[in-house]
Amino acid sequence: MASYAKAPLDLLKNSVNARFVGKEPWQIVACTTSTVLLTIWLYNFLFDDEPIVKRAKRTFFKYIKLLPPVRRKIEAEMTKVNLDFQQAISSKASHLQYFTVLPDKPLSPPELLKLVDETLSLGPYDYNGGLVSGTVYSINKDVRHITKEVYGKTSYTNPLHTDVFPGICKMEAEIVRMSANLFHGDSNTCGCVTSGGTESILMACKAYRDFAT
Repeated sequence: MASYAKAPLDLLKNSVNARFVGKEPWQIVACTTSTVLLTIWLYNFLFDDEPIVKRAKRTFFKYIKLLPPVRRKIEAEMTKVNLDFQQAISSKASHLQYFTVLPDKPLSPPELLKLVDETLSLGPYDYNGGLVSGTVYSINKDVRHITKEVYGKTSYTNPLHTDVFPGICKMEAEIVRMSANLFHGDSNTCGCVTSGGTESILMACKAYRDFAT
């Protein structure tokens, strides 16, 4: 049995040795390295979780964008979009006064609140009507009221100093545990409170990456 297996291996070995006869050492090293890297790339490309057709399309468009005419067209369109965005934003606030330095005299509370109301009314979208998806999640007046009260009580606390503000640490831990229980987490499940939904997504991705490494 061993002799049957040895014959093809000897044939392969002799073929490889014959092909590299007369080659310099650097050529052998370069060819070996290139072959290994190409094999690894091909394996990852063929056995990736993402469908091969989808990856082929992405690879095609990745390299087609490197062509000078295509790249210039993309850059021109991106520049146009950026300029349109800047003009749209600046036109909405062009009639308002911009404060670039601290005022000589402080604004009174009514003046400050009026300025805040004017600034918040710049947007054309009626987010209070629930028509802006993925931006505002609750318009309930009772929720707004209690949120304002809680923010008012906790705005000058610092969760980094748990010895000074142990109550903040307790409330954050309760939020984490409630969320963990929703996903059927066990006693080892952990988490953290973030500043918003986007940061939550980033932290989830970071946790998966760190766990994988």
